[in-house]
Amino acid sequence: MQNFTVCISQAIRERMNIKKGDQVIISMDQNGEVKLTKGVSSLDELAGIGEKSFKMLGGGEAFLKNERKAWSL
Repeated sequence: MQNFTVCISQAIRERMNIKKGDQVIISMDQNGEVKLTKGVSSLDELAGIGEKSFKMLGGGEAFLKNERKAWSL
């Protein structure tokens, strides 16, 4: 992966909470639409990422129990 410097308008930086030095991913879909995504610069930013999902599923332990049950023959 190569690193480049790009200029992103202040309005977009503020809306996406992009700070100097943050990684961003620029991609293009099949229709040619360009998308800007804020990259994850450290594992700390991933902490708690599934918390809401696990709560909806009854908690992490309940989720694992159901997954294990589904795989048992």
